[in-house]
Amino acid sequence: MGALTDYIAGQGVVGLKPNYSSNEFETLIEKIQGTKLDSIPGSRVYLISFDPESSIVEVINDFKNSSIVEFVEPNMAYYLAQEQYQDSLWGFHNYGQS
Repeated sequence: MGALTDYIAGQGVVGLKPNYSSNEFETLIEKIQGTKLDSIPGSRVYLISFDPESSIVEVINDFKNSSIVEFVEPNMAYYLAQEQYQDSLWGFHNYGQS
């Protein structure tokens, strides 16, 4: 795994396989002393939190080794270069409407 610089420390995104057991998932979260922060409604994708001092690589490996996990990744931070796309992003144009 290469260097990870633009991710939110202490957070990860986990996608579970269709046949997952909620008990198994809870056990995985307890293993890393984490919590579920959020999920995408109607999916098996969860945002989890854990100690920001923990190694993201170790946390990812803990989840990858589980038979119920389809994918796991850091909660990446993405940035948009406004200058390049500003004219085409109508949502950034706020003219004081309510």
